[in-house]
Amino acid sequence: MAEPFAESYLRLCRRQGRSFVSQLPARPGDWLLGAEGPRLAGDPPAPAADELVLPDVERLLHLLRAEAPVVVLDVQQDDFGVTVFDEHGRSLANVVSRNAPEALLRALLFIRSERAAQSIPLTPVSG
Repeated sequence: MAEPFAESYLRLCRRQGRSFVSQLPARPGDWLLGAEGPRLAGDPPAPAADELVLPDVERLLHLLRAEAPVVVLDVQQDDFGVTVFDEHGRSLANVVSRNAPEALLRALLFIRSERAAQSIPLTPVSG
């Protein structure tokens, strides 16, 4: 069985997305990413310590919907666009990528990083 993920998505999971995907619990049928590349998890899933869960489109959509009530996935010939809106119709993320999982993960990472940045208390600088 061929793995269904583009190399750009694997790089995103290894780098910017590592802190997020490393916290996802593995489920039967998930793909895991380790030093040898992607592999399909068994039942029960038993990821090695250095393996990351590669969330699929369904799981990423579920995670995005937990962050915002409206998620729009737009498919063009060679592009996948994701626009995410809050409950007031304000855009939270607008991402375009060559593959759907990467676009969804980028949108999710963007929303989470924006929320984290907004929760950092600012200290006035006296001069």
